[in-house]
Amino acid sequence: MDGTSLDSELLIVLTWVEVFRRLDPNRPLSLSLLQSFSGPPLLDSCRKCFPDLDPEVVKRLYIELGDPLYERYATLFPYEKEALTELRGKGCRLAIHTNKAREQALKALAQFGLEGLFDAVVAGGDAEQKPSPEGIESILASTGINRENAVYLGDSRFDQLAAGNAGVKFIAASFYPRELLDTPRPVAFLRSYRDLSSILSSCWNLMPSSSGPGRPA
Repeated sequence: MDGTSLDSELLIVLTWVEVFRRLDPNRPLSLSLLQSFSGPPLLDSCRKCFPDLDPEVVKRLYIELGDPLYERYATLFPYEKEALTELRGKGCRLAIHTNKAREQALKALAQFGLEGLFDAVVAGGDAEQKPSPEGIESILASTGINRENAVYLGDSRFDQLAAGNAGVKFIAASFYPRELLDTPRPVAFLRSYRDLSSILSSCWNLMPSSSGPGRPA
């Protein structure tokens, strides 16, 4: 979700700045450090940054500080809603898989008018967190999407590993610089949602000619 279906890079950076200001105001910060928190499970980042504190307490503080900033600093990516609407019109089934808490994920989808575009949402607490394949397996089962027709779009190595562990194709969302792994190798890099439909069509012929059953993507 963050970094793929939601442009929340600035929001995440600003929230972590405030968390450090509250809990460790003397720690030197860098932009690369703050951007590295986009992708890993939030609790893992809390444990890593504040090993002497209860990670659940740090997580609650992060959410408390970050929620009011969503409306001001989080946005959709250019052409995103148009691209997703086009895919729905072509019969594709869409799903969200995020480590973000379900309440936060649904709130963000509603804020940007995306909730009607997705057939399934698997959020933090619904399944073992990425890079476990459990969330993807749950989406495949609930939507009836065939594994060979499934494409996972994500921006982090955790997305990359989850896709590899589930045996589905991986497209790297390259809206921001991210350090990815050598394997599993992305089958494509998406730099603009304007190109999403054409990438899917040219690489896998996943665009069904109608929205009838049996042609999930």
